[in-house]
Amino acid sequence: MYMTAQRKRLFQFFNDHPDASFSARDIQALLNRSEASAISLSAVYRNLASLAEAGLILKSAASDGQETLYRFVGADACRDELHMTCLSCGQTTHVDHATARALAQALAGNDEFQMNLGQTTIYGLCKKCQGK
Repeated sequence: MYMTAQRKRLFQFFNDHPDASFSARDIQALLNRSEASAISLSAVYRNLASLAEAGLILKSAASDGQETLYRFVGADACRDELHMTCLSCGQTTHVDHATARALAQALAGNDEFQMNLGQTTIYGLCKKCQGK
């Protein structure tokens, strides 16, 4: 994949936030706040599409169903990690290895389905949001 200056900025942004999900508008606002040269929303969308096609980011629907969220899955810290994302606050965490492997083995054995841990996210409510 050819890395344009804008794509490099976006890639670095995701590398700096490996366990967070962002909308394209959020990404644009955060990039434009921290950099001297502005990036347009259409450029953000074009580059997100390229990074998603390359398998470096994962697209998912926001809990309100109104926009798409993007999360980096190309980071070494997230490679082959099963993720849990809170539908209320958006926090993403890794499932511990033993639990993730047990779930993957159960699916492979019972349902003859092989799960890609690095590309899978379980959605629910984190402990903090359950108490609200």
